[in-house]
Amino acid sequence: MAPRVRFQLAVDDAGEFLVVGGDSLLLGHAKNRDADLPVLADLFGEHARLEFRPETFHAPATWRVTPTRELAAHGRALVVDGRAIGDSHDLAHGERIEFSPQLAARISAPVPASSTFLLEFERGAECLGAQRVLLFAPGPGGLILIGRRARSHARVARLGGELRLFEDRSRLVAVSDVALRTDAGELATEHRFDLPPRERIALTFSRAAHGEPPFVVTLSPLA
Repeated sequence: MAPRVRFQLAVDDAGEFLVVGGDSLLLGHAKNRDADLPVLADLFGEHARLEFRPETFHAPATWRVTPTRELAAHGRALVVDGRAIGDSHDLAHGERIEFSPQLAARISAPVPASSTFLLEFERGAECLGAQRVLLFAPGPGGLILIGRRARSHARVARLGGELRLFEDRSRLVAVSDVALRTDAGELATEHRFDLPPRERIALTFSRAAHGEPPFVVTLSPLA
């Protein structure tokens, strides 16, 4: 997957997410246009890196956080679950990352079969307008799961089916056990789009509970 794949994901009843994909993602101050994850907070321009670590014979796929040289040069450190990190650290479900005294986030791996992790900022902090960021891993193993199960990236109680989003050959694949209708009227259980999407895409579930409004998932390029 090419670096800096970014798009917005809006899920009815579950809110908005920023989806960011790449092997190495730079988190830094919002003024740094080269930051993949720009945040308006007490951060250096280049503050930390989040790197995807593929599965190996010895370890499952994960995301690794590494402080930058700029952070170290100023005598600062990342703090994970209360412990200062001087070097790289492989993240685990439920850990809290303190990037600075003013910016912290919780990491989770809600779907055991997926290497896409969820980074949720605390205290109302946002990255490109979203408080929740999906660290989108490449390939089918990085699927984003939207459904009723508790172990979903976006849990929706009233959703009858499940929607899975994943990357395949630099395309974004949307697969559902319920047919999805696009804005163009195409009805199918599988759709393929540009990655990142070049225009707003609305996927409407063809089956809704009696009396319930249509359920829509929207994929949008960044403004």
